[in-house]
Amino acid sequence: MSDCVREQDKFSTVVRDTHEIRVTMQIHTQVSLDWSRCLDGYEIAPPDGDPLEPVQVYEAMLQRDPQDASALAGLARCCLKRGDLARAEQIIRPLVLKRLQNPAVKRAFRDVRNARWAKLEQQVYPERTSPPALPDEWTHSLRPRTTSVTATRPLDHNAGLFRRFADLAFEPNCYRKFSDECGLLIDAYAPTLWAYASFHACVRGALGLHVPTWVLEQFNPSSIDLTTASEAMIVALGNLVVLGSGDNLPSLTRLKILIEHGCITGVSTTSGRLEIVIRPRNLMVAIALQTIRHCSGEQERTGVQLLQCAHCHKHFHAGTGTPKRTRAKFCSPKCGYEARYAKKKLERREG
Repeated sequence: MSDCVREQDKFSTVVRDTHEIRVTMQIHTQVSLDWSRCLDGYEIAPPDGDPLEPVQVYEAMLQRDPQDASALAGLARCCLKRGDLARAEQIIRPLVLKRLQNPAVKRAFRDVRNARWAKLEQQVYPERTSPPALPDEWTHSLRPRTTSVTATRPLDHNAGLFRRFADLAFEPNCYRKFSDECGLLIDAYAPTLWAYASFHACVRGALGLHVPTWVLEQFNPSSIDLTTASEAMIVALGNLVVLGSGDNLPSLTRLKILIEHGCITGVSTTSGRLEIVIRPRNLMVAIALQTIRHCSGEQERTGVQLLQCAHCHKHFHAGTGTPKRTRAKFCSPKCGYEARYAKKKLERREG
């Protein structure tokens, strides 16, 4: 019996009280995220305004060539306009695997997907009859300039990525520059600027920072009761939030749903020790996870602090298990040298 207790103490600490027994794991945890970003950066693009031809035009094209991908995509968009989502999905589904490079197929696939999620969102949020009346600029989307991408590890290169994101101004160009370095919040399609502003407000709200009034005015109060909703509805809500919806949920509730439905866990031994690996589904989920870990005080309990460089203002970790002391003022020797050089240069001018 004593051997079992000793073996348990190596991996966990048991905390008992009158109501529950909680086991706190002592296995090292890491967050792993390989993310793609466009080599040529991103651009702010207005909503797609390509004209939709009458059904008869596409039917005539299909009579000449029944496999015409552009005509089939146009027919799917016509079905979508009539409200026949099932027929549109039936048409577009076979084209996605083979001809997604066709711009018309891409456009139709995006419209069908957005309509499907809008229908699901209407079931989750029945009080919403229309999207928020946003300024025209905030309905524009961020999209890659080219198809050339490169891999990046934004969590490894930015210890306080959540804080850097929270400190951004509510300006379109700020989100574009953030995407240029780290990639889009939600992969696989170009999110609207409002998706950035909405999640930005969520992170700032969780950290207790100020959120502009014009952003708060776009939020509608949620009427869904998470405690009594069915399991299917909870899953649907989770998928919606992971894809950028849920701006009317309280900040901590939205972050909680993002983490519960947007993370995949695993176990790794590649580093020579047993580790629990958490893999977020997208960059937005990764930022949410960083925010919650900061708010929970997890790093402070392990002796790690999040500091800000006095020269470049970049955040970095310091303390136990890191190469920096908690008294460090600079994130790197280069910043320390540049700060001292600038100080001496200023003293010579004043002298």
